[in-house]
Formats: sequence, C-alpha cells, structure tokens
Amino acid sequence: MAQPRRIVFWRHGRTPWNAQQRFQGQTDIELDEVGIEQAQRAAGMLATLEPTRIISSDLLRARATAEPLARILDLPVATDEGLRETF
Repeated sequence: MAQPRRIVFWRHGRTPWNAQQRFQGQTDIELDEVGIEQAQRAAGMLATLEPTRIISSDLLRARATAEPLARILDLPVATDEGLRETF
C-alpha cells in the first residue's frame, strides 16, 4: 500500500506592507528583515518534516520564504502562479 502524503501549507514571511497593514493581493512585494528571519526559522522547523518537494507561488515574497528550506534540503522550488492570493 502506498504511503499517505502529507501536504503542509505555510504563509509567507512579513513584508513591509504587512507591517503597515496594507492589502497586498498579487502585488509582488519582497520580505522585510522580520520576514526573512521568519522564513529562516520556519525552514529549520519544516526541514524536520523531511519534505520531498517544495512548491511556492511565483510571487517574490513566497519564493523568498521557500528558499531557506530549499537550501537546507538541497531541493528546487517549483513555482505555480495558481498558488497566488486570489482576492
């Protein structure tokens, strides 16, 4: 019997617009310093789950959140614009 798959979703790190409580939608915004630290901490925790694939929205903030995990695990980050925010 095949092993069950586990899918883990996590939100991107903080951006300057998050800090200002501004709506981002699909605007391509970078992480701020807090967001970069959040991504690095999340990567350490998520690496313990031993993922075999990393899939991210194609927006910069999502890719920048996924990259630290990808570096730890030596995995590529696949992007999919279908994972963008939809409102």
